[in-house]
Amino acid sequence: MVEVMSNAIEVCEFRYPTVEFPYYHVVIIVRLDGTSMRVERITVNGSESRDFRVFNGDTESFDRVIDRGVRSTITVRVDWKNEASYGLQIHCRSPSHGGEVILKQASLRTPSYGGYWNRDWKYYVGVVLSETAGIARHREPVHLNLSVYEDRIASPREIRVVGVDPETGTAKETQSQVYGFEEWAAAQLMEQEPFRYQPSRTLDLAFIADVPANSQKVYLVFYGNPKASEPQYQTDLNVSGKALQLDIENDYYNVKLHDRSGLIDEITMKQGVDIKLDHHVEPPGTLHWNPDCYTPPRTWSHASNWDPPPNSTGIDGPVFLMRKYWGKLPFDVDQVSASLTYLFYAHNPYVIISTTMRVDAVLPVKVLRNGCFVLRRDLFNEFTWKDRAGKVNRKNLAGAPAPPNAVMTLAPDTPWMAFVNSDRGFGFGGITLSYVNDRFEEGLVKLTQPHFHVMVGPWVAWSRLLVNTIMTNNPQRMVQVPKGCFYLERNAYLPFKLDPSRDKGCDILDINWKKLINPLEVVQLSMDTDERVPREPVAPILPEGFEI
Repeated sequence: MVEVMSNAIEVCEFRYPTVEFPYYHVVIIVRLDGTSMRVERITVNGSESRDFRVFNGDTESFDRVIDRGVRSTITVRVDWKNEASYGLQIHCRSPSHGGEVILKQASLRTPSYGGYWNRDWKYYVGVVLSETAGIARHREPVHLNLSVYEDRIASPREIRVVGVDPETGTAKETQSQVYGFEEWAAAQLMEQEPFRYQPSRTLDLAFIADVPANSQKVYLVFYGNPKASEPQYQTDLNVSGKALQLDIENDYYNVKLHDRSGLIDEITMKQGVDIKLDHHVEPPGTLHWNPDCYTPPRTWSHASNWDPPPNSTGIDGPVFLMRKYWGKLPFDVDQVSASLTYLFYAHNPYVIISTTMRVDAVLPVKVLRNGCFVLRRDLFNEFTWKDRAGKVNRKNLAGAPAPPNAVMTLAPDTPWMAFVNSDRGFGFGGITLSYVNDRFEEGLVKLTQPHFHVMVGPWVAWSRLLVNTIMTNNPQRMVQVPKGCFYLERNAYLPFKLDPSRDKGCDILDINWKKLINPLEVVQLSMDTDERVPREPVAPILPEGFEI
């Protein structure tokens, strides 16, 4: 016998996505005066919703039992529309006598605001972003990887990202870019164990987010609309040119890439300064040089000497542009493979550069370097940096010692550094994001006094020395670097306008350093439970002796 109870439900309230529940949902307040009951199933307008949570007071009931005599809350995912009617049934069973009880609430009316964004899109993933550095994020890029069932999405053009206003529930579309779309469907596995595998599509997505300081915000990634047109987003990010010789610009800079190597050749500042940052003193004259290796009697080999890079690829879109080059270093240094990745973003002042150098065969060297930028000497009169202790330092470049002597040697994890022109009010800075050196095979990685080396000659330059003997008083020494050593780093570089009123003019570097080392964190991804998902957990394939 099934008992139907309507008076146990005290409140039903439809709500838009929140950081606690990043999906459209209904909150049901229940009070049981008799026995406790376990929630087994919930239907909305006759269709089951498998996504619900039960709380007794403030404590979540993971076995979904509603305790008697307390004010309990059931939160159910319901993708509700504005000004629509919904009937709810909560199917419960008493642990003591096993009888089924239905808690019923019929014909509930939804509000006139805050409902489902657009019914043309059938599915969505709720994404919660968290800001932890105490800095309001405006137009910050976020990268996300999602995997969904293959039959739910046909094309990347379906993707739309909307941010949910935490006060009003208003969903506003934001600029996004899909840059990867791959399918997995191994028929032989699905035929053997269909409960464990389903055809899947994985997509890589970038979008622009706004999140207040020390807070969280919900973004919804919609898909499941095969009739959707290609989105047409306009940002300040543009690219022109052909082959390797490109001009990439946003509201902060125009970057020119070298026609032979593809490396950064010139940067023209905007920001009301209109200064061209270049080198053009030594061939090939680019601003960016590395990775590089000096293994005499061969010529000193820099990535900037590629003509052209052995391999290259790119991604263009409204949120970011990528250019990647990789292969053996030039001048027959076949023992070293290098890769270099540029990321240019809309609405942001920096370029992020990732470089990797890998030693593929034992190699005697005088120098291995990374992170090298070289600029004309007459552009700058000072050097500034933030040290490990958090102090901002400054040094006048007048009377600096000639190369190979260093003006400064800095710790390899120095937070940021910059050449500045205090008279004309601009600078060029580098921000250290990550720095890893290791060895894939036996033994430890080879490093000799790794540090940043700052020099002033007919140019100004900094570089990260990994292995070095030539810039010492015993320069004939050679260092045998074993096979398997690899050197990785990721840095941000930006031209900037000085603000004399704040932090010796370089406050912009400190703000961007804090943002970039504390990016918006994806703390939750939430999607609906598909009907094909088994109701009981599917145990992973583990070595013998493991338990869950």
